[in-house]
Amino acid sequence: MLNFFKKYAKNIIAFIIICSVIVLIIRFFPRPKILNDYTFSKSFFSRDGKLLRVTVSYDDKYRVFYPLNEIPEQIQQAVLLYEDKNFYFHIGINPISLLRAIKTTFISKNGKQGASTITMQTVRILYNLNTKTVVGKLKQIFLALWLEMRYSKKDILEAYFNIAPYGYNIEGIGAASLIYFNKRLKDLELHEQLTLAVIPQNPNIRRPSLKTGFEKMKVARKILYDKWKKKYPQSKNKEHFFDMPMDIKSPKELPFYVPHVVNYLNSKINKNEIYTTIDLKLQMLFEQYIKKYIDRNSSLGIKNASVLLVNTKTMQAEVAVGSADFFNNDILGQIDGVRAKRMAGSVLKTFIYGLALENGLICPTTLLKDTFHYFSIYAPENSDRQFAGPVFAQDALVNSRNIPAIKLLQDIGIETFLNLLKTAGITKLKSAEHYGVSAAIGTIDVSVEEVAKLYSSLLNGGKTEEIKYVMDDKKESDTESDKTIFSKETAFILFDMLSHNPAPQNFNIKDKYGNNIKVAWKTGTSYCFKDAWAAGAFGDYVLVVWVGNFSGESNSNFWGRTAAGN
Repeated sequence: MLNFFKKYAKNIIAFIIICSVIVLIIRFFPRPKILNDYTFSKSFFSRDGKLLRVTVSYDDKYRVFYPLNEIPEQIQQAVLLYEDKNFYFHIGINPISLLRAIKTTFISKNGKQGASTITMQTVRILYNLNTKTVVGKLKQIFLALWLEMRYSKKDILEAYFNIAPYGYNIEGIGAASLIYFNKRLKDLELHEQLTLAVIPQNPNIRRPSLKTGFEKMKVARKILYDKWKKKYPQSKNKEHFFDMPMDIKSPKELPFYVPHVVNYLNSKINKNEIYTTIDLKLQMLFEQYIKKYIDRNSSLGIKNASVLLVNTKTMQAEVAVGSADFFNNDILGQIDGVRAKRMAGSVLKTFIYGLALENGLICPTTLLKDTFHYFSIYAPENSDRQFAGPVFAQDALVNSRNIPAIKLLQDIGIETFLNLLKTAGITKLKSAEHYGVSAAIGTIDVSVEEVAKLYSSLLNGGKTEEIKYVMDDKKESDTESDKTIFSKETAFILFDMLSHNPAPQNFNIKDKYGNNIKVAWKTGTSYCFKDAWAAGAFGDYVLVVWVGNFSGESNSNFWGRTAAGN
C-alpha cells in the first residue's frame, strides 16, 4: 500500500489540487442566494415589543426570515446537538451514518433509521424531494454534495433555520417562535428553545399546540435535554422549567391587532421585524371606547369612527384606529379611515385664522362682521341659521361662524391658504378656482392623518412634520424639508384662541401635578352632514376624531361637536 502511494503520489496530489480548484471555482462563481425564490412573512410589534401580527408569505406560509447572526447561539447549538452534531465537519453527507442506516433499514431490517444531515434535510425541502424512494435518496445525497460545494456552512445552516417545517403552515424557527410562544427568538428560555429544536424531525406528530403532539414533543425534548446537560452541566439548575405547564398557542390564536396600521406598513416596508410606534394598551382602550360609543349611539345611525393620537414631541402615532370594526363589511371596515380623504367641514378654519394672524389682519379681539352676505351668487349661512353681527375673532373661530371665515379667506387669498396646506403635506389639492370661497367652510378633502399634521403645528411652534408609525424612523432635518406654516407667536395665539372653546364633555386632562391641561380644539361638520370632525391639541398630544360613513351616506346626527367631540 505504501509503495502504491509512493508510486502515484504526484498523481494523487494533482487530483486533489484539481478537485480543490474545481470546488473553489464553483464556490466563488456568481450564484443566487439559497432562498432566493422564497418569500417571507413580516412580524409587527408594538412600541414595547408586544406581537401585533405575523403576515403570511405569498405562498400562504408563516415564514419569517432571520439571518444566522440574529439566531441565538444557544438555539443553534441545540439544533446541531439534536440533528447533526458533525455539521461543520462533514461534506454534506455523513458516510458512517449512511452505512449504518442502510444496514439497519435494508440488511438487518430492524426498522427505519435516519441518516440525513442538516444539508440533506435542507435540499429535501428546497427541491421537494421524495426521499422515501431509493431514487429520491440518491438525488438527496447528490444535491447535498452539490450544495456544500456552492455555499458555506453558515449559508446552509441559515437556510435550514428559515425553512425547516414546524407543523401547520409554519416554516422556519423564527415564525415558530412567534406563533407558538408569541415571542421573538432572542426572548426564548432554554426549555422553549429545546421545544423548537425537536419539532422539525417530525413536525406533524410533535405539534406542541396539540395535547398528543405536546406529549410526543416532551419525549423528544427529554432526550435532547439529557444530551444538553452532559455538554452544558451548568444548565441542570433549569430542570424544573421542563416540568412546568407551557402556554403554547396555535396559528388560530395569533394576535391580529391594529390591522389598518399593519396593512399600511406591510405595503411600504420590507423588513422581517417592524416595531411600530403604537402603544397597544392605549390602542385597545380607544378601540373599546369607540365600540361602547357606537353601541350607545347606534340608534342614531352612528356606526363608524376613526381616531389618531400623535405625540407631537416625537411625531409618533401612539393610537391609530382606522375603523370601528375591521371585519364589519356593512361599514366597509377594512377601509383605513386614518388615511381616507373626507370633506373637512370647519376643521380647517383654524388655519385661515392662523394666516390672518400671521399677516396682521386680526388679533383675538378684532371685531369681525357675521352678517348676511352674498359672495357672487353664493349666500352662505351658519349652522344655526342665524347671524351674530359684530363678533370677536376668537369667538368667531370658536363658534365656527362662516361669514367671517370666508371674508378672511378672501383677504389672505385662496391660493395663499392652499399653499399653506401644501407646505403642511396635504395632498391631492385642486386649484383655487375649483374651491372658491367654499374652501373656508370645508369643501377641501383631507384625511385624519393630515388634520393631525396640521394641528401638531400648534404645539410645535408653527412647524409640521410627517407622522411616524415605525420606531426607527429618522426625523427629517430642517434643511431637508422646511414645513413651517406660521411663526411661533402665531401658533401660541392660535392655541390660546382655541383653548377658549369649552372642553368636550368628560374630557378632563391633568398634568403630573394635578393641574388641568389646556385643551385647544375645533370641530367640523361637512356638507350634507356626511362627516363629523373634532381635532384638538393638549399637553404633548394631538387627537383627531372622525365620525361618518365610508359610503358617503349623510346623517343629520353627524355634527362635529356632538358626534365627534363627545
